[in-house]
Amino acid sequence: MCRRISDLMPVIIRASQTTVSICQKVFADRRWNCSSILRAPRYKSDLTKVK
Repeated sequence: MCRRISDLMPVIIRASQTTVSICQKVFADRRWNCSSILRAPRYKSDLTKVK
């Protein structure tokens, strides 16, 4: 899928970064603070390289 829509990958990466940022702001004062997102694997290099 990533190869078929490689031109959209930068948009998808930015959307995921924005999601993490908003999650952390919204839940900053709550028990669940999005820390599990930070432990997720880092796929940026796989998403940005095109073969």
